[in-house]
Amino acid sequence: MNGHKNRTLSGANADWLRQRVRSGPFTLRKLTAELAEHGIKTDPRAAWVSFTPRA
Repeated sequence: MNGHKNRTLSGANADWLRQRVRSGPFTLRKLTAELAEHGIKTDPRAAWVSFTPRA
């Protein structure tokens, strides 16, 4: 009923994240802090899951 819900970014936030990832190296902690500066609440674990290749 209240199972897993995929979280996605869209619009300006998604554009910013794509540009940030392409701009150079980052750590998940640093990226999490940068996301928070943009009003996006997350944590390093959630970021890790987002960047882990899926089968």
